[in-house]
Amino acid sequence: MPDVLATLWERTDLQSPVIDGDEALRLEDGDIDRLVAAGLVRETQAATSVACDACDYDHVEDVVFIDTPAGAGVRAYIMCPDNGRVRVPIERLRRWELDFDGMARGVALAIAHEDAPEEIVSGRMWFIGKAVFANRSRDIFLARGLTWFDAHDVLARAARLTTSGAPLVFVAGAVPPAAVWGTNVPSVLPLSAILSLNGDRLAIDKMHVESAVSGRANMTVKLSPEERKQRIKDKQALFTDVSITFATEPGARHIVRINGFDFGGFRSSDLKFTRLLLLAAARAADVNADGGGWLDKWRLLGDEGDHDLQELRAELEKHGHPDLDAQELKALIKPSGKRDGRIRLAVHPYQVTFDDSLARFQFVGERQTQPKKGERRRTGGSAKHAADMKQARTTAAKLLSEARKLGVPGGSTRPGRGE
Repeated sequence: MPDVLATLWERTDLQSPVIDGDEALRLEDGDIDRLVAAGLVRETQAATSVACDACDYDHVEDVVFIDTPAGAGVRAYIMCPDNGRVRVPIERLRRWELDFDGMARGVALAIAHEDAPEEIVSGRMWFIGKAVFANRSRDIFLARGLTWFDAHDVLARAARLTTSGAPLVFVAGAVPPAAVWGTNVPSVLPLSAILSLNGDRLAIDKMHVESAVSGRANMTVKLSPEERKQRIKDKQALFTDVSITFATEPGARHIVRINGFDFGGFRSSDLKFTRLLLLAAARAADVNADGGGWLDKWRLLGDEGDHDLQELRAELEKHGHPDLDAQELKALIKPSGKRDGRIRLAVHPYQVTFDDSLARFQFVGERQTQPKKGERRRTGGSAKHAADMKQARTTAAKLLSEARKLGVPGGSTRPGRGE
């Protein structure tokens, strides 16, 4: 079953995150009701404009409501230049906004904390309560928007957090860069890495929290600013303080964790995930730490302009991480510097882990092309999109097959099928 919470994580960094009717119709039956029951979303004012689905242009028009003749009920229409008046199902106009107060309450219940969370910065920061992780009592906080321009101001107003002796911060969205915190960097985990929805209640992956917190406490590599800059520039340098884990929730999402922190951009992209997976497989298969792990770029099946490789680096770069800055994340994929068309994942081979869940790999990109209920007109645009998705799955299957030859769990994979 696809991870319904992924619908939330895709929006949590937006200023006013909502789920519109079209998105709700693409979810599994009952998923919106589960999110409402869990207190994670609440219905808000209906949309007054909507994209046209009767033509190929995807234009947005204002909705006109008609309630005649008497007894016919309210109907909604838009005007399409090609098709004239087009009826709009009322379900398409419904909208749900994310409820962060409800999210804080759900997290509190998930860690068995009965008291209501305390909002310490309006709409941005909550004190959840105390909980024991890694044999230590910790103050648990929930935050959002810590990658926004005003993050420093939010933290300056969160005295309870900044004066805590053992804070653990869960973030609804991207993990902020370490520079946000100043000299006292707390343990930080994205909710996307630790939460699941069990019925209509949130559940927390306590083992993952324990592992991440313990791993952070045990990190012993301390580099000066000059050393960190040098390893970015040095084409042969390894990031010996970096571990990377690959896993999957079959059919729901792919998982890439760097030092225990989830990189959400790989969650629903089969191509990005399998390209990075093949790079990691080549690295892990060659135990020559300093001189090995190189892969010919063409084996990533990208275009001649290396745009696909640039997308991989950009995906790593844009996600904040408490241990690594943006340039360090980008430099995790290094060219050889010899103009021989080779690249590698710049980590130690023993620091790459492939979870057994990869043996049950399923493509997740295809679920975005399959409406879950109701019928929608197929247009030229949607047909092209479906063809592009099919080609992407074919390419991803080839990449996965190559990665498995290098030791990634699982057998052969065909496009459009899981194992």
